[in-house]
Amino acid sequence: MKETKDILKNIKYKNHNFIKYLTEEDINKKIHHISDILNTTYKDKNPIIVGVLTGCVFFMMDLLKKCNFDYEISFISAKSYKGAKRGKLSVEEIDESFHNRDIIIVEDIIDSGETIKEIYNRFNEMNPISIKVITLLHKNIASNIEMIDCITAFNIENKFVIGYGLDYNNLFRNLKDIYIDNE
Repeated sequence: MKETKDILKNIKYKNHNFIKYLTEEDINKKIHHISDILNTTYKDKNPIIVGVLTGCVFFMMDLLKKCNFDYEISFISAKSYKGAKRGKLSVEEIDESFHNRDIIIVEDIIDSGETIKEIYNRFNEMNPISIKVITLLHKNIASNIEMIDCITAFNIENKFVIGYGLDYNNLFRNLKDIYIDNE
């Protein structure tokens, strides 16, 4: 029997029309490429890998499955959206010791750059050995983050995206592909 693929190409929700933008296959290829870089860089280092909740979970777990080095896992919560609207940035306090450690921050999306700058600065205050940011998506409007060592899977337009962990009011995280607002 022939295998069938997900044929969902458009999603209409409220005043948005989301179209398929990145496929599961596209994402998996990038994850494999990034894991090769991490496997070489962190071969004997035992970094702490910190996921920025909640959107990073799918990306982070798929990435970690391909990492062949020892690591510890931690999470931090950061929010700046309500629905499709940007709101006030909220980042939880960091209560673990990251002093003298290699830190890898895994983010689902760098939008304006404000969230990752705040998180990066908080970890940097703990005098780590190194900090690297891995992001699935990086919008072309992010600014003032040149000082951050960052690996980006995909550079994208400044439009709202859903799927593969990215949500609209906690909906659509379960989609295997990424969809972009076509409005």
